[in-house]
Amino acid sequence: MGDIIQYNVRGLKSIDTRQNKVNNIVNLLSSSDTKFVSLQETRLSERTQIPRQFLHWEHIYHIFLCGATESDPGSGILIFVKKTEEILKESVLFEGRLAHVQTRNLVTGYITNFFSFYGKSNVNRDFAKMLISKLDNEIESNNLENLIIVGDFNFVTSTNDRNTNKYTQTDNVYRGEWNNFEIKHTLLESFRKIYPNRRLYTFSQSGGNSKSRIDRVYFSSNLIGRVQKITFENNIESDHKVVKVKIEKQIEVGRGTWMFNTSLLNDETYTNDAQKIIRLYTNDNPTISFPNNKAAWEFKKKEIGESSKSFSIEKVRREKKDIEIVRNKLEILESLPKDKISTEVENQINALKKKDWDYNKNKMRGFQIRSRLPYMEEGEGDISFFTKLEKRRGEENLIFSLETEEGSIIEGNENIKNAVFDFFFDSLH
Repeated sequence: MGDIIQYNVRGLKSIDTRQNKVNNIVNLLSSSDTKFVSLQETRLSERTQIPRQFLHWEHIYHIFLCGATESDPGSGILIFVKKTEEILKESVLFEGRLAHVQTRNLVTGYITNFFSFYGKSNVNRDFAKMLISKLDNEIESNNLENLIIVGDFNFVTSTNDRNTNKYTQTDNVYRGEWNNFEIKHTLLESFRKIYPNRRLYTFSQSGGNSKSRIDRVYFSSNLIGRVQKITFENNIESDHKVVKVKIEKQIEVGRGTWMFNTSLLNDETYTNDAQKIIRLYTNDNPTISFPNNKAAWEFKKKEIGESSKSFSIEKVRREKKDIEIVRNKLEILESLPKDKISTEVENQINALKKKDWDYNKNKMRGFQIRSRLPYMEEGEGDISFFTKLEKRRGEENLIFSLETEEGSIIEGNENIKNAVFDFFFDSLH
């Protein structure tokens, strides 16, 4: 899919700061990975006010304005969607505060529903309920799926997202309604899904006394596994950070390459089997003869490789079977009434929990190594996340799209191969 970017620009009409902001945004648009950009608090009310530098990108992006109003001049949303997506629907659900763009990928046909939500602070509960209801009604009345909701929400739903560890009046107005909305549509917040305990902030008030993470990106639960990375980038032109969410791209890939797991060297059964194979290829073995040492070496490597693969597969199968038994016992023991859990049963539960924890820890460590994630705090991420990340890490070295000499963007294996063939064929003739 590509990168999804959320950025509160704090106005694009001020002559003093406009040019620097525009340049920063153009840098975001110039990245080949950028797929969807939501700019909020633009304070633009008409399309004629859109900076001309942005309009230079209309051959690459669809540009959609949800303008500010006279009664709410500090609002305004500007959305960019790369033209690898066909726009099926554009809707202003609440002027300057809430917009919907439905897209279909021109290669895969995949339909996605993007929403840009700009919350308003210091409002009453009726306003908060109305704004969330408009979002809810658009989703429910049209049976929308594959939801991605980005925004400066101006509220948090966890005290972990405020450095004061306290909710504000605005938080209390919104969060009950929003929690119900999240549950109803099985939404997950991308940063908190990957980093359950980490404290990072996207907004700092003047002086830096109050910090919060009010800029967020939500996904339908079926999409959250496609999130690869989330970054916050400082920008001196705004008191909000740029939020970037990297999403895996849907491409065809071939079979992976098997790699030897060095932890097998600590397995006595494996090493004994390997030594038996090695002894078969010694010079004094009368049962096998080779024309030279090079041939013997090649046969030995192949047989050890095949034996290692088979051993690894069988070991994983056994471990899965064993952990299923552990988890089944744990479920039975933990379901016992409290008065039936003796000290002995409690000790069994703790021992089973440790086995389950050790299994998950080893799995996580393996995924971390194979996905080349350099650092991970305990408790951050889960097996599902790292499994998907491992499978997609290899995509970073692949070509997902090409820009032609005419400036159009093409995607898809066949389209890219044809474009490369045509380019080099033409250059040779």
